[in-house]
Amino acid sequence: MNSAIYGAKYDSDADFFGTKNGDGLPCAVCRSSSDVTSVMIPARRTCYKSWRKQYNGYLATNRDGSYGSKDYICINEDPDSFATAEDHGLRAIFQSTVASCGSLACPPYINYRRLTCVVYITATMAVQMQIVLLVLTFNSANGIEKKLLLNDPNQMEREIQELRTLVTTLTSQVSAIQQSKGGAQFIRWGKSVCPDNDTELVYDGFAAGGYYSNKGAGVNYLCLPRDPLWGINYTGTIYSTIYGAEYDTSFFGTNNGDDLPCAVCRSRSGVTSMMLPGRNKCYKHWRMQYNGYLATSGDSFDSSKEYICINENADAMVGGGHDYNGALFYSVAASCTSLACPPYISGKRLTCAVCTK
Repeated sequence: MNSAIYGAKYDSDADFFGTKNGDGLPCAVCRSSSDVTSVMIPARRTCYKSWRKQYNGYLATNRDGSYGSKDYICINEDPDSFATAEDHGLRAIFQSTVASCGSLACPPYINYRRLTCVVYITATMAVQMQIVLLVLTFNSANGIEKKLLLNDPNQMEREIQELRTLVTTLTSQVSAIQQSKGGAQFIRWGKSVCPDNDTELVYDGFAAGGYYSNKGAGVNYLCLPRDPLWGINYTGTIYSTIYGAEYDTSFFGTNNGDDLPCAVCRSRSGVTSMMLPGRNKCYKHWRMQYNGYLATSGDSFDSSKEYICINENADAMVGGGHDYNGALFYSVAASCTSLACPPYISGKRLTCAVCTK
């Protein structure tokens, strides 16, 4: 028995992406030589302040109802394509993604509008030191301002020494900044603010994902911003759909059907972030940003979802308790079949922690 991998193709009516239906999808793996954080923001076409755009386009994933859940990705606006051989229906496909009101907040989202996306990185922090010596002045003991004569050797020596000390101090500070510029990015699920732990908020918004019973729905949960930006108003009928995410249990301290907030955060000092399943404390030398409980979709649902870490004592969105379903969250229990027990215990809910370093 083996697993197979297939080429990916555009699958859209009226050539939504500007390519032919069935064309192959090219890709490029890129690395910034100066920046440390990269973020894909769904439902935005432009960057937030102090970030630099790499490209923008439209959110895409697999077709609703198809077998095989896929990640949501950002397909470049005006993308390229390449011709492929006949695939007899065996292929990985991408379709544009539309909003579905109900569990998703509308407004600001609009029912069945295509969601845009943007990929961007932190702007390089340039540190410059400029020392401009125009006229050195000093106040005499009697308060009368006098111009410093540049041919005064003793005074010049003192001023030069002070400048040397200042340059040494600034050089040390610049070196420290360059060595600890941070950049680790993580999503805090269940909260709309970032931890008070040397982090900054990129944006906050609404947790979202594919419908819980849809085959082919997006496998990853997204944090949709509160201020979406729209692209073309396209009315075709072939698309994937994204829904708001709800707690489908009272386990997390919220009501069944409450909507889930989220916050995209950036560490100012850590360059690596990880979600640690099965522990609510970080290992030595790692800094904990938050802890909580492991969560994903239900076992019996057709739509597979990733595992995420929902904050302990999670919050709910105001006015979001209508229980429309959509993308759903459940706690995760250990099963002592192929899982080693001990150390794990059958039926015990798994904790989690998000750590940076």
